[in-house]
Amino acid sequence: MSTRAEMSLSLNLFRDAAATANRALASEAGRDLLTAADFQRILGLALLGSGKRKDGLRNCEESLAAAAKGNDAATTFDSRLAVLIARLENGNDAGAQSVFHDLEPALAVHPESRWRALALMAGIDRQFSVRARETLAELAHLWGDAAYRTYLGRPDIQKLSRPVLNPNFANHR
Repeated sequence: MSTRAEMSLSLNLFRDAAATANRALASEAGRDLLTAADFQRILGLALLGSGKRKDGLRNCEESLAAAAKGNDAATTFDSRLAVLIARLENGNDAGAQSVFHDLEPALAVHPESRWRALALMAGIDRQFSVRARETLAELAHLWGDAAYRTYLGRPDIQKLSRPVLNPNFANHR
């Protein structure tokens, strides 16, 4: 269910991602703290994508709180990245910068997430654009041309990459 919900998010199928996350949260999966945190993160991101910014932020923040209680680095990392997105979508640039600085040490070993975080931050501070472009070029080298081109074709990545790859693009939240 998690993979299906994540794929729905990457295709901007927010209603499907939210429905899958809600089903998982209502089922047995919702009883495990870390699994519930993961699905709450997905739900939060789906709500953000659907324009329900406050609900999305709330779910992402609750996901991070649950992940921290579960003491799992991977789930906490994913939830923290979702909170970064949610704070940006809600216009909380200072809060987003704080989360980015919390994330930054772990980003070194997560090249795709590093690219995403830098691209997100470039939307509020152009100084991050150069680093985002460099990280995107690293992904091309790591993955090879075919995988990289497929990645760039995803709707979520196209939206994220526009302000980074085209410095004249007006980034509107």
